[in-house]
Amino acid sequence: MMTAAYFTLNNPTDFPDSLLSLTTEIANDAQIHESFETEDGMMGMRPVGLIPIGSKSSVELKPGGIHIMVIHPYDDIVVGDSVNFLLQFAKAGDIEVRLPVSGKIN
Repeated sequence: MMTAAYFTLNNPTDFPDSLLSLTTEIANDAQIHESFETEDGMMGMRPVGLIPIGSKSSVELKPGGIHIMVIHPYDDIVVGDSVNFLLQFAKAGDIEVRLPVSGKIN
């Protein structure tokens, strides 16, 4: 089983930053991915190295774009749960966030 996480990354600082990687308590593997269209018109997903975020700007992680893939969660995830993620930024360092599960679980 895999599921995706969608949220907005905000950078209120005066310097650009990048989300380098992340971990979560619910799976051994969480990756930054992007959706893309192949040459034959099919949709695919691929890992990306990082997410740059300009100063005083934000990046929306959303279906069909950049998102977080949570690969093989240890337990079932249900609407109403909350999930902890540790986000590793180039400049801001480690930031822990707790995200509510509010949509369809794939």
